[in-house]
Amino acid sequence: MREDISEITRVFYENNRPAIILFPTNGLLTDVIYEKMKEILGSCKKSTIVLKLSLDGTEDLHDSIRGKGNFQKTLDTYRALAGLLDAYPNFDVGINTVFCSANQDRMPEIIDFVKGLDKIKTHTVSLIRGEGLKDVDMDRYRLTIEMMAGNLRGGSSSIYRFRGARLKAAQDILQRRLIYDTETEKRQQLECYAGRLNLVLTETGDLYPCESFTMKMGNVRDNAYDIRRILRSSHAREILASIRDEGCFCSHECYLMTNILFNVRMYPRLFREYLKLSRG
Repeated sequence: MREDISEITRVFYENNRPAIILFPTNGLLTDVIYEKMKEILGSCKKSTIVLKLSLDGTEDLHDSIRGKGNFQKTLDTYRALAGLLDAYPNFDVGINTVFCSANQDRMPEIIDFVKGLDKIKTHTVSLIRGEGLKDVDMDRYRLTIEMMAGNLRGGSSSIYRFRGARLKAAQDILQRRLIYDTETEKRQQLECYAGRLNLVLTETGDLYPCESFTMKMGNVRDNAYDIRRILRSSHAREILASIRDEGCFCSHECYLMTNILFNVRMYPRLFREYLKLSRG
């Protein structure tokens, strides 16, 4: 939707040189997505560029969730992007499925369908958040994540192409298990680094520790575009203390990923999953 997405990415790349830049998309604007990804790949050659297409089911199911004709548009985008994979070794195309009440009974079918897309390297499943979560059968979610873990360990699923991809796959397995535990036990499973290692900056300049959007820390426009100034404020420190002391919890994948990878107490469990993948 942003015409300047290529320029935004280039500037971020030149100033930060991130290992990975990830773009989630519904895949509907095939020509726009193709051209923008080609521009980004040309200017960000030392980062792995990952594009995740949203696919919540086979055609009838996906269209019932996201709108008629959207399934074929997403596949058109998949086919168009496939041509860039050989030209750019730092490019990865994956699928993300939102696990929700509408598709929870058909997850094996969806997983098998994605496995048949030969240019897709990774398939992730994100548990729906917000009001939709109350209608989800967590036992079905558990069966789904066990199936995906088994596929990864058995070698029937591919992993990312970047260095450390096997570790990332191990983290995915552990992360989904922690999501299940979080939602069934309704409590924080491990220390949360939101606001310390993760920040969310909105298009209007508001800064949050996470995507709950209930804990505004400040606005960069009111602070000379200096994020550090906001983080040093007493208001921001109070918010960070509340995350730690009041035990808020969520099942957001982005934050659990950081909470796993930067928590040394999780390393034994992470290493065990890594070894299982290595044997596979």
